[in-house]
Amino acid sequence: MQRIFQMSIDGAGAKDIAGKLNDEGLTTNRGRKWSKNHILYIMRNETYIGTIVFGKCSRDRARQNDLSHIVRAENSHPAIIESDEFQKVQKILESRSPKVCHPRTHSSDYVLSSLVFCGKCGLRMIGSPAKSSQFHYYACQNHVKRGKEACDAKSVPRDRLESFVIKRIKEHVLTEENLSKLV
Repeated sequence: MQRIFQMSIDGAGAKDIAGKLNDEGLTTNRGRKWSKNHILYIMRNETYIGTIVFGKCSRDRARQNDLSHIVRAENSHPAIIESDEFQKVQKILESRSPKVCHPRTHSSDYVLSSLVFCGKCGLRMIGSPAKSSQFHYYACQNHVKRGKEACDAKSVPRDRLESFVIKRIKEHVLTEENLSKLV
């Protein structure tokens, strides 16, 4: 765990850390490959600084925004990570974090989101901007989260894939015959 925090402080992102650990053949405590989300969970977990947090995850929607029911037991056990290191990582994560908005208010810029799947591993293809959002691609979710070792599928330019699918829909679904049946 200390190594994960040190790698983050040294400038590595969660995906890079997961890739490095996977390259070395290291696995999670359940014997699985490391993912970006697993690394982020570890980097945000206060247990490593000796603090146990109760009531943070609530299934009750009314209590999710109410922080008064959260109980913190600081110094409940020996810390694995120094508090100042943990705080450095939190600042790094905060600086890299995109602005959070409710999923229902955020519409995707990728028309085929959740409809296209990777031809190599079968996981979803997700929208993936590149070069400060100048270019847009559909990329394998496995590749994005776990790196090229998990799936080496190539990304597909968004414009090319979307125009191909729209053209096929026009040719095979939106025909005169089908539209007259619908009307």
